Amino acid sequence: MFLGHYTQKKGKKHNNRITYHIIYMLERARSARRCERVGNERDAERAGSERYGSELEASEIKSELETSEHYLAGQR
Repeated sequence: MFLGHYTQKKGKKHNNRITYHIIYMLERARSARRCERVGNERDAERAGSERYGSELEASEIKSELETSEHYLAGQR
């Protein structure tokens, strides 16, 4: 990895602090990407469920219109 030059220039204590900080930042970036990916999946699921819900509403309205048309045709 790219941490070797820190060990040559600085003392061990300083090197450990830098190493831990770099590892911490890498972990934060990885978890942020993971959260973003999960968030995108949730948004996609939410959009899909909303679309499915609107399709259900549309089919219900269509069936209600058909039944009311049959009812009105029967009354004539």
